[in-house]
Amino acid sequence: MQAQFDKIIEWFVPSASGNSTPFALEDPFRVAEAIIVEASPSFKINFTSEALSDTTIHGNLPIFVDIFTNIFDNVVKRSGLEIPLADCQIWISKPNSELNIVYFKISNDLNLTLNLTDLTLELIRKKELLETGDYAQYLAIEGNSGLYKIHKSVSELTDAGFDEKPTFDFGIENNRFQIIIGVPFRVFKLEPEELEEKK
Repeated sequence: MQAQFDKIIEWFVPSASGNSTPFALEDPFRVAEAIIVEASPSFKINFTSEALSDTTIHGNLPIFVDIFTNIFDNVVKRSGLEIPLADCQIWISKPNSELNIVYFKISNDLNLTLNLTDLTLELIRKKELLETGDYAQYLAIEGNSGLYKIHKSVSELTDAGFDEKPTFDFGIENNRFQIIIGVPFRVFKLEPEELEEKK
């Protein structure tokens, strides 16, 4: 247990070398889940992935944790359910040999008493505002600002010098609210001399 705590502490403290410990794709979900459970013990996540146990990410852990904490907080406060459950899925698309896009989908049931027509219209209005980029004044609002905060955090995941941008979409489908985030990652290939050095 202490070793795991030490590992988590290291994630949040920049090292002198500028490197960071790689983390599994599931890790930020679990950290965010623990944060939400502190205030809402009934909250749970159901996590599934497509054989990604050996896939790791370097850096950006605090941003990922912030994203999923806001998403889970949204599930707790907006689903209308006594026992809120977030279904979390991860999969990877490989458009070309140099690019991986990791997709994160978080979805949850909605209480049947909610007015889904009004909620859908509200989400459409928010999506239009996010597309303009003019939503800074809503970030400091305590309530009903989760989607703005998530969008801002997702935009910060852009890889410097990389044309591909992260994507963020949300909406209601089959009486379930869902958020889908796509994050591009560059694929690095070792040169022959680098492979020799690792032997």
